[in-house]
Amino acid sequence: MVRTQVLIDRLVIFQEALYDYRDSYAFDSDTHLLRVVDLCASPEVLEVLYLDPEMVIDKVAFRPIMPRLGEICDFLRKSFEESLEAKLLASLHTSFEGGIDKLTLATTWFAYNCGASQTCQREDHRKKPMRHTAVMEMVCDETVSPGFNIDYTSGASDAELRNATIHLFQASPWFVRAGWIGPDVTAFRVARYVVTLCGKDSDTATADDMDTLDARFLCLSCCRDVPPKPCVVTWRGAIHHKSSCSAYWGDTREWRLLTDVDASVVKREELRELNDKEVWRCASCPQRPATTLRNLYSHQASTHSDTGRLTAGSSRARLDPECAIEHPMHFKRPYQQYLPQPLIRGR
Repeated sequence: MVRTQVLIDRLVIFQEALYDYRDSYAFDSDTHLLRVVDLCASPEVLEVLYLDPEMVIDKVAFRPIMPRLGEICDFLRKSFEESLEAKLLASLHTSFEGGIDKLTLATTWFAYNCGASQTCQREDHRKKPMRHTAVMEMVCDETVSPGFNIDYTSGASDAELRNATIHLFQASPWFVRAGWIGPDVTAFRVARYVVTLCGKDSDTATADDMDTLDARFLCLSCCRDVPPKPCVVTWRGAIHHKSSCSAYWGDTREWRLLTDVDASVVKREELRELNDKEVWRCASCPQRPATTLRNLYSHQASTHSDTGRLTAGSSRARLDPECAIEHPMHFKRPYQQYLPQPLIRGR
């Protein structure tokens, strides 16, 4: 078996070769490339990593892989997504005809069990919620002390590779963490609830349908804070919104759909307050990465010059669906209109 140190050296070389290729060919790493630890799970990379330990491996050995990076990333993403679907179905003890619906998969938070700890007295303190995209990119915040060899898979043939990636990148690859990830049922229920608020069927609506609708929601729990802190979020933001008043962990019905008038006011504020943040996408080019509003103006002026001027609430500019946008409300009318009215008792 290849020694761990040899693997570490080869992983470093692969990382350098990957970065050289990305920089030389202006590869769109933000939207296409997976992380190095994830690419190491592909058969193409494993084949080079596991060559005879006596062989001298340099960047040239990884060069034939580089032109196929897009294909490799697509294959791994598909594999990861299929694994998430299987785990989600198993955890919810339900089934969907023709597979799981995309709304469920695209909006579900996954609870990552960080492992038992003597200092953790409550179960929810041992779990870290992660979005679907975070799971797909294998983001792991756990670090490993230098020189401490952790073998999560004692006896497995690829144990050394796993240990090597953990030591070098301080992150666990997908197959190490898969057993610790489960769907966050609370977030799943919130997703279905905000869809019904928009008058759509939560069993048939898709994430694209909701993105196109581009609605805004008021968190009632934040309104009940002392002092009140009215907060507006996008439909995806509602799914993983957290507040001190337990909007996330509490009742899933703590939301109100804004009227078109109030939503338009909020969207104008978004254009003003978020113009320098990379949270904007071109509605006509959904594959382009999120960018600032200034860059989006330039892109649309050069590419979509015949569509007119970009304005607040325009369907041509959309907030990045993977961003949890939360900001104070700026209403023309008081937010109290959205709060449940108290019952009036008879005399």
